[in-house]
Amino acid sequence: MVRIKSIEEIDREKLRKLFEKRGHGLLSPRFTKKIEAALESKDLEVHQCKCGEIMILHRSMADKLRKQYNSNEVPCKRCGNYENEVLDLTILERIEKITAIFERWLLNEPSQKFLDEEDTKKIKELAKGLFPTGHPDEFIIGFHFFTLALKSHFTTIEDKEDDIYSKLINKLILEAKKANLAEFNNLKNIIDWYTMSIESFNTSAHEIAPRKQKILFENTKLMGIQAEDTFDLEKYEILTKLSAYKDALESQTILTLLLNLVYIIEGIKICKNPFRKIKLPSSRLKQGKKVKGLKDMIETFNLFKSGKKIYALLTRLYDTQLRNAFAHNQYKIVIDSKEIELTRYGRKISFEEFIRLYEELLDFQSAVQDAFYYEFYVINNPEEIRNWGIEAVILGYTDPQLIGDELYPTEELTPELDVLQYWSFACTKSGEHIPVPQIEIKNGYLNIKFGEKNSFSYSLELESVRRWIDFLIIRGGYTLSLLTIAPKLPIFAEHAILTIPLGKDGENVFVLDVSEKFVNLPLKFLKEISNIIEEFEHRI
Repeated sequence: MVRIKSIEEIDREKLRKLFEKRGHGLLSPRFTKKIEAALESKDLEVHQCKCGEIMILHRSMADKLRKQYNSNEVPCKRCGNYENEVLDLTILERIEKITAIFERWLLNEPSQKFLDEEDTKKIKELAKGLFPTGHPDEFIIGFHFFTLALKSHFTTIEDKEDDIYSKLINKLILEAKKANLAEFNNLKNIIDWYTMSIESFNTSAHEIAPRKQKILFENTKLMGIQAEDTFDLEKYEILTKLSAYKDALESQTILTLLLNLVYIIEGIKICKNPFRKIKLPSSRLKQGKKVKGLKDMIETFNLFKSGKKIYALLTRLYDTQLRNAFAHNQYKIVIDSKEIELTRYGRKISFEEFIRLYEELLDFQSAVQDAFYYEFYVINNPEEIRNWGIEAVILGYTDPQLIGDELYPTEELTPELDVLQYWSFACTKSGEHIPVPQIEIKNGYLNIKFGEKNSFSYSLELESVRRWIDFLIIRGGYTLSLLTIAPKLPIFAEHAILTIPLGKDGENVFVLDVSEKFVNLPLKFLKEISNIIEEFEHRI
């Protein structure tokens, strides 16, 4: 939120639109006097959010919020909005812990495909409110879209033509599907999508360390504490980007996927390691030389007609000399001239040139992932994927009556089922949808099931659950509400309707949209659950 120091600084147009949404107009005289009084007070502060909301806070409370969120900005009580450049420090800390688990998993070259039970439990706790972790397939897609959202906070180069990567990849995919659709579909079994997702996330997560240091530096500066030198901070940022760039280049999964795509177009059978089939031209060896190292892998694409455009792109984005110089500590970061000197090769690269190269590489790799995730998950599993990414289900009522501090239904009310689903699943390329669950009562529990992989259970021993079922029978159905949720990243704040917690002590998330419809239940089903509830009541 922006601190307001005079009545003229208030954005009245945003405020007017906000009041319209609430169903009443703006009473200017009374409102203006209240704000003026707050501005004149030494103990109060006035803030306005981008959503239009105005908050009057006691100075001690404003200071407490700034300290709590490690920011000079105060979060909005309505949507939780911050200024676009502010990223919650607690999110960065959680991602650092998640990344440490993944790095350990990748470093140990696991024989098992997925994380063990203990690490999975830790990831679920740390990822609450950030991305879904219900099952591996859901995790892969949710993870990918969260990574893309996170990247938006680290981009420094504007007006990049990242769409050219998507166009190239999608064109190759179309050619491969036309050449051999069955072989193209086999790609899903060849590539380790789980590992590729983790590699991508770990590469992006390298950005977290310098961003965290920058936030801490800015806050210590605001509090008048002597902080580290800004030049050291800039050097630290370049170092972390160099490390991320090296890791991205060393990931063979993207190149394996692309070469197999070329194989399909060229009529060659795909395999887990397509580079083993290749012999590169050699002046010393008649039969050609084996592919060894990154440079040879890139050269492989130039051997095929359908791979020449990929070869040109990889040659530009994959700077093997930069990678080797950093890996073997044969470089210098010169702050004065803002250059990276590759002492091994006698080359210099400006900071700006390197950052552009680095960000374009990440854009390219994300474009590859995005295209294939869409092909193998969204297109092939439209009915299944609509039930993924559901973080919580809440039993409630439309317009309940407030008695004391609790909400109670009245005879006129309709039962409501609120479904909280992550934005990456609630809004697919095929359009918005509301996932309709299967409701069953079994073994003393009300089960709300979304397909085979997502289910939520509520004990019938709870009076509130039995009351909800009673109203379900009376009304012959329920109102199904889809709340599209997203992590509390600044990229989503501008579109947020409100902020809600996940569970009693859960992390807060943004609600981006709410859609609803009434679901009628078959009379036969209503009679069955009525009998089950009656039998249960007799037993207790």
